[in-house]
Amino acid sequence: MKLREPKRIKEAEWRIKQYFYKHNINNPFAQAYILRKIGTKQSSILKLTGLSKHDYYLHVGSLFRNTGNYRQLRITDVEVVLMQEKLYDLLEETHEKNFG
Repeated sequence: MKLREPKRIKEAEWRIKQYFYKHNINNPFAQAYILRKIGTKQSSILKLTGLSKHDYYLHVGSLFRNTGNYRQLRITDVEVVLMQEKLYDLLEETHEKNFG
């Protein structure tokens, strides 16, 4: 089982990236916001989006200060949660917070 875990993680990461591609979410800050909104671990967010810690804190982390709602989802759980979330609600909220 432990030998298969790295493969499962890589596949989940790929499917998450494909999910963003399919829904035309190319902005790494929007991706990071959505991932943070559903409770993804920071290290996973940085890995999936390619953002630096500084950029993440400056543009995304600051939106979540004092929320205390970090669930620390594993990457394989993130994929499942993304598929169940109401993506357009998250995108609308992302757009309002980042652009207006």
